[in-house]
Amino acid sequence: MGANCTAWSAQSNHSVTRSLSSPSIPGCPMEVPVVDPAVGREPSGSGLGLYQARSGIVNSFTLETCGVASSEFDVIVTSPQGAAVPVRCYQQKFANLLAEFTPTTTGVYKIDVLQGARPVRGSPYLCQVYDASKVKIEHKGLSNIVVNDPISFKCKSTEEP
Repeated sequence: MGANCTAWSAQSNHSVTRSLSSPSIPGCPMEVPVVDPAVGREPSGSGLGLYQARSGIVNSFTLETCGVASSEFDVIVTSPQGAAVPVRCYQQKFANLLAEFTPTTTGVYKIDVLQGARPVRGSPYLCQVYDASKVKIEHKGLSNIVVNDPISFKCKSTEEP
């Protein structure tokens, strides 16, 4: 089965004719509406880096632009102490942006994602940053752990190294 059509970027109805070998299929040509997939959607952020991050390493999230020019967006990350954290944004497939930041201390960071002066849906985001070096696993017989075997352990977070 084949389809004879021309790719159009304009939003409107287009005629599509389907056929088996040469005779046309009843009901063809069909009128097919073509719409911009971003219509009805709003720019927003997604990804674990908006909500949880590890200190001392690069963390990231995606900004879904819905076709809006990347120059329209600002990403501001603020540490628990109120300091600005550097953010790098990279153009991705489908015009989305990848935002990267490296938190240096633990606590709740505020991530503002703005389109112009207006926050995108869900912004500001609150990201809990943790220090993995301060998480200790206490378990008797820890040396006998096998991957994929269930174990029980206590997780204790301390402020001491």
